[in-house]
Amino acid sequence: DAGADDAGTDAGADDAGADDAGADSAADSASDASMMACVEATITTEAVSSTTIDAEDNFDPVDGCVGGFATGDDVVFAFTAGDAGTYRITVMPSPEWNPMVYVLDDCSGETCSDGTNFGSIGDPETLDIELAAVETATIVVDTALTDIFGGAFTIEVAAR
Repeated sequence: DAGADDAGTDAGADDAGADDAGADSAADSASDASMMACVEATITTEAVSSTTIDAEDNFDPVDGCVGGFATGDDVVFAFTAGDAGTYRITVMPSPEWNPMVYVLDDCSGETCSDGTNFGSIGDPETLDIELAAVETATIVVDTALTDIFGGAFTIEVAAR
């Protein structure tokens, strides 16, 4: 329902927030639930520490989305923009790991809006994306082919 007070992450709960009419349409509820089906954590503009170690390999980047292949474990995050604009995703990996980052259009994993795999082992990956107000991005932090064992990282999303 994407009311200003709940940023669309309530998966259809009827919360009657200030900008929320209090009733969710069936399509809205299905869309929220579908988007959240693959998401392991919802993030804000605060940095979050995570790891792909012992995670599952749920996604590989769509051809043409990221310069490389990902065969290792991945972690999926949802970020909902407060305002329309450009947002920078930064993933700072542990010194021995090489991640790749991409944004899926939805949890089907069939389409990808953008991605990056330019850093080397231990180098941060950054990606700028455009989001509408209260639009949710499905962000995948994946293990690049050169390092199939995964690693720890910090992810942060910031308005530009």
